[in-house]
Amino acid sequence: ENTYELTLSLNNAVNAALYKHLNRLNSISEVKTKRKIILIADNRVYCNGTEIVTGWTEKTVSIQIASGNSELNYFIGSDLPISSLDLGSATIPSSTAGRIMYIEKIYPDVDFCLPTIMKTMNEESEEINKWGVEVYNENGIDKCRLIDSGTTYIAQPFLCAIIRKICNAIGYYVELNQLEQTEFGSIYFPHSIQ
Repeated sequence: ENTYELTLSLNNAVNAALYKHLNRLNSISEVKTKRKIILIADNRVYCNGTEIVTGWTEKTVSIQIASGNSELNYFIGSDLPISSLDLGSATIPSSTAGRIMYIEKIYPDVDFCLPTIMKTMNEESEEINKWGVEVYNENGIDKCRLIDSGTTYIAQPFLCAIIRKICNAIGYYVELNQLEQTEFGSIYFPHSIQ
């Protein structure tokens, strides 16, 4: 929950080795490192968070150590594109039975779903995650079951799964997301990006 500001001497060999790359940069916005950092003094951890370089000269480097809400505010306010985060990937089962699970279940049981969506480009349309219905007879009773009738399957991520993965990617663990207990728990992002 704290932010500490420090000015470090580059005459110190350890500091010089850690920050030697800064003299080649032209502005703060070019600093890409957001290293984890721990401030320890008198055998006590004062701060465990993220390093934020705020400036430098030939002889010193100024940093902030942000933790807790300060760290979260830094990440949220630092123009960090979601596309730059590692949110993992979705593995779509190769079997029909495995894929059907992503039709029958919702978040939090699964992170994505496979509903049919329409991809339209240049006035041409293609169904993604195409499903059909097969009628079969069991003990003299007609029943129906889903069958896959397409060739392209693209995971459609649930909103709450994306929220959790973004928080994890910037170093936070979501203990309770109250959106999961509302209609937002079943919202997903339809897309056709492979």
